[in-house]
Amino acid sequence: MPDRPLTTIAYTADPAADRAFYVEVLGFEPLEAGADGSVRLAYGTAPRRELVLARPPDAKASGNGAGNGAGNGAGNGAATGHIRLAVQAQDVERLYRRAAARGADLTGEPEQTDGGGRRLRVRDPRGITVDVYEPDPAPAGRGERPGLGYQGNSERAAAPGTGGIPEAMLTLRVLMNSATPWALRVAVTLGIPDQLAAGVDGVEELASRSGADPDALSRLMRYLAHKEVFAETGPDRYALTEVSQLLRSGHPAGMTGWLDLNGASGRWSRTYVDLLSAVRTGKPVYEDVYGQPFWTDLAESPALSTSFDTLMAQQSRWSAPLVADAYDWSDARHVVDVGGGSGTLLATILKANAHLRGTLVDRPSTVDLARPALDAAGVADRCTVVGGSFFDPLPAGADVYLVANVMHDWGDPECVAILRRCAEAVPRSGRVVITEGIVGGSGDQSFVSELDLLMLVAFGGRERSVEEFATLAREAGLRLLCVHPTVSGMSLIECGR
Repeated sequence: MPDRPLTTIAYTADPAADRAFYVEVLGFEPLEAGADGSVRLAYGTAPRRELVLARPPDAKASGNGAGNGAGNGAGNGAATGHIRLAVQAQDVERLYRRAAARGADLTGEPEQTDGGGRRLRVRDPRGITVDVYEPDPAPAGRGERPGLGYQGNSERAAAPGTGGIPEAMLTLRVLMNSATPWALRVAVTLGIPDQLAAGVDGVEELASRSGADPDALSRLMRYLAHKEVFAETGPDRYALTEVSQLLRSGHPAGMTGWLDLNGASGRWSRTYVDLLSAVRTGKPVYEDVYGQPFWTDLAESPALSTSFDTLMAQQSRWSAPLVADAYDWSDARHVVDVGGGSGTLLATILKANAHLRGTLVDRPSTVDLARPALDAAGVADRCTVVGGSFFDPLPAGADVYLVANVMHDWGDPECVAILRRCAEAVPRSGRVVITEGIVGGSGDQSFVSELDLLMLVAFGGRERSVEEFATLAREAGLRLLCVHPTVSGMSLIECGR
């Protein structure tokens, strides 16, 4: 949605009469009048600013001026003078002469500012102070308003005399925001995008259907509308945007599962609250939060296990075609997918290579879910599923042992154990292919580093460099042969005996 202006509302008994001062003396731009007789005027840029001159609210209202630039506009038509507007002008001296000729209330002649610019202070007919600035010649950055005390627009401020908000501060404000990630997750967990898609747009009904407090939900929706997740179509009424369309449960992007607080991703996301402990100790904090490690939690909760498998299947759908295309399977006859999850990657490989046979090894509950995927791909007759652990002996004699998105979940000792099982099973002419993101590789390093923190805080694993993979392979009795990146950010790390 378009950026909302910073709006000051000043209450006055005669908005039309006071309009002349701002248009004729200060050069404000008149905008379309309100249906209630209010006058809207525009001034300034980045962020856009507006002044609304309105008649006082009735006796039931508080009498205080509203808006994110307003002070205390009195309900009886007379302003207190506590409001101050900052207006930029190219020629303060000329404006001073014009204001004096019109009998404006001037507090004095134009004066120098600390930065070498000029300032004129004038009061409007109701006592509002207007500071008119001629831009300082000093470079932007002087007079910055740092910290959380600045409540203005997230773009660089152009209030004259302030020098604006530095880019570094704006970047920091985005980085330190902890509200948006959780607001998104709450909206998805409550099913708000699906309800909006079904035509429910009022907050009261949305709250009733989702089991939420109406006032609290209204505040959540208003915040997310400012972030362009939802569009505000009327008072407490909302619609989907291009962003929130992606959050519908049936959308092919599959983002809902990654944000649902009741699922596996929501469960591990909560562990970030103890990131400090993980950084201090170097150990995951999942067990501190939930009483047991993630993998134990997964084994004991069918719902959590299903959620995790669904997420991994989604991830495989994104990367499987690229991984399948990045390796030459022509000399292979049999591939074992170690920790193959839903079977999406193996099904993609077998479908593209009619000569191949496959074996999928994973937890018994997971391979049961893989069978339908293999059937749907039309490759079930060329594939065997084996329920078991990759820490136990693997089916022997295959040409390729594929270990995709597995090793980053584990610490070095466990990774060596997994690779050692592969080394024991693969013939001397065979290959072990690890598929992972690589620290310092050609993929999206921002994403790799993000995953690395998740592995630290939740699982006790890590993302690794090529040198670290080479060390693990060597300790398992393998040697690194080739590292091949794909456009997905994943790399194929080929090892042999």
